[in-house]
Amino acid sequence: MPRTGFRSSPALQIEIEDKRPIYFPGDTINGFVLSHRKLSALLDSLQSIRLKLFGRAKTKYVVKSGGSGHHRSIYRGRAVFVQVSKVVHQGHICETGQHAWPFSMTIPEHPTPSIASRGNAFDPSPPFLFTRDPWTKQETDVVQHQLPSVMYYDDESAWSRKKIQAFVEYALLAEVGSTKAVVPLYVRQRSVPSPIASHAMQLRSFLQETKTLALLPEYAGVSPPFGAKLVSMLRPSKTPKYSYSIMVAYPTIIQLEHPEPLPFKIYLIPNLDSKETTISPEGGNVDQLPVVTITSMAVELKSHIHIRCPGTFSDHGDSKHHTYRISGRSISTPVAVPIIQKSDSKPDQSQETANLFSFNPYTTSKQKAIIPSAALDLGILFSVFLGARSAKRQIYPSFATYNIAVSHTLKWKVNFSCAGEKHSVGGEPGVTVLAPSEEQEQMKMKKLGRYRGMEKSYDELKAGREAAVDFVGQIVQAAAS
Repeated sequence: MPRTGFRSSPALQIEIEDKRPIYFPGDTINGFVLSHRKLSALLDSLQSIRLKLFGRAKTKYVVKSGGSGHHRSIYRGRAVFVQVSKVVHQGHICETGQHAWPFSMTIPEHPTPSIASRGNAFDPSPPFLFTRDPWTKQETDVVQHQLPSVMYYDDESAWSRKKIQAFVEYALLAEVGSTKAVVPLYVRQRSVPSPIASHAMQLRSFLQETKTLALLPEYAGVSPPFGAKLVSMLRPSKTPKYSYSIMVAYPTIIQLEHPEPLPFKIYLIPNLDSKETTISPEGGNVDQLPVVTITSMAVELKSHIHIRCPGTFSDHGDSKHHTYRISGRSISTPVAVPIIQKSDSKPDQSQETANLFSFNPYTTSKQKAIIPSAALDLGILFSVFLGARSAKRQIYPSFATYNIAVSHTLKWKVNFSCAGEKHSVGGEPGVTVLAPSEEQEQMKMKKLGRYRGMEKSYDELKAGREAAVDFVGQIVQAAAS
């Protein structure tokens, strides 16, 4: 399922004025459709030259079956969410030589109606957008949807014998009879102007209990004698214990290529109830409590690629996920978790807050909690940065269109110890991944230069190489022509 490639000939070609590596919805593209009369005898009899701007998302799902895998079931999906056309010339051409017809095409800011007439109709099915009301079977108001940015995905599994392909593309197409000229366009949504300051933090509490003889001062750092161990085994209720809550605030909105590390804040709230903590310090002095130290942390971003291909009775589709490790370094010396005594004060505007975690996935907690300024930032400690590329493939922001969707989860785990006892806490919340800010994109383009920046933009789509189309070389050729 090759993407649309650059096509040009002396008989018909498209020339864009002030070529740019990136276009946005709402941008106007000006240029000329060119033809050389001597090399284009078709123009004698044809009445019009039409120029079309289109944007579409295509999917392909292949399932191999049978002992040798020779039998294949192939399903396809096609959503043409943008199609604008105009006639740039009407009538016969008598003169010989070079002909140039000016044009001006504006990229729509939203999908254009009548999507089903240009491809498939799409019923509701999370996480995708849909074009058809399931009850009336009429097209929904697609103008309310955003246009997706260009992307490309290709994956094949020898184990499951399944292959999925998905891409979003935009292009200008000039046609006169069977002669065509094509210029692919790199179109993406505008991101936020500058790197985000708010990550929609969520705060989760993990109840912990350390129960060991090593909590006693006389056994700190040494092995207890056999008699003490035997008493501890026979009368476990007499074994010293320390109960506390590990509080972790983690982001639910993250941004690719953000210059600052991902925020992960951690602190500890001791439970000084005498029934839960038998080693309560005198006078409630928390400085006398056992030290809980961080030993390591692992953070992974999981990208989930979902596709669907509408069928006669039901959709066919699949989803794949890819894991990217984003924690940057280890630490040689354990770091103590700050102890914060519980506070009932309400947050004010000057304090960092987080939504309290809820175990119900269908509700979002409205309760806010203060993240203490003394909390330890594990993102800084372990250098947790999120780039847009990995050694394997491109990382795409979260988005959904009619037959392609990209979602993410952030899997994290923190290992710590107390009095020689090892513990860990972790989670895998859903996160929204934003594209790099426009400030970051401009910095990249400035470093790369104009045409190298164009090549870079299209190189980011090359998750897999298509033999039929050398996409990068073609777009640079189009830019330099």
